Amino acid sequence: MKWTRAGLISFRVGNFSYQLSVISYQLSVISGELSVVSFQFTPDLVTKNLTDY
Repeated sequence: MKWTRAGLISFRVGNFSYQLSVISYQLSVISGELSVVSFQFTPDLVTKNLTDY
């Protein structure tokens, strides 16, 4: 009983850490896409501000 309980707890902990790593990976991908989008939009904003003046 003790072994199966310990195995179940370790499995839950491993599953939880795996889900956390997946979530952190998705967040890093989203932040990377946001940085790419902001990098694409920045020159447009700069040129608009320059043309306004």
